[in-house]
Amino acid sequence: MGWYEARCLLNVIFSYFYGSALLILCHRYLILGNKEFTALVLSMRIFTREAIKITGLTLLLGGLAFIDDYLLQTPLMHTHKWYFILFFFFLSIVTTYLVSIGIRRSPGLFQGYFFGAMLLRMGLCIGIIFWFVQQGVTQLLSFILTFFVMYFLYLFIEIYALVKTLKRKV
Repeated sequence: MGWYEARCLLNVIFSYFYGSALLILCHRYLILGNKEFTALVLSMRIFTREAIKITGLTLLLGGLAFIDDYLLQTPLMHTHKWYFILFFFFLSIVTTYLVSIGIRRSPGLFQGYFFGAMLLRMGLCIGIIFWFVQQGVTQLLSFILTFFVMYFLYLFIEIYALVKTLKRKV
């Protein structure tokens, strides 16, 4: 094992929290070889960075929702805001994972993964909106405004992280 491989392993050790991820990566290194292993580590680092940003936004929105619930006399957000926060958190994690797979597998075709993830996001959001409307949601304007503000915040964070990642790679 050369210096480069040892540095990659140290990056994995210090960058990721779970020991099982390290074992999987060591096993993958033995199977894949140097070039593929480096691409795998890179995609995991990209996913981890973006997941941290998404988690930060989720905690910020959760704090604002808590303030909206318990400290304001007239709430600014719709009562289903907690469902929206959880929905967008998990949706953003899934789409970020899909994009990081696209960057790893075929950097030339990564746009297809990105636009596929955005299409998945848009389709699921339209489905959720229709489901809530069918259930007879009250305060429709507040519902739509809360939903789309969160939608655009999560979308902005994902695109911002992606642009920074692509600038680093170029």
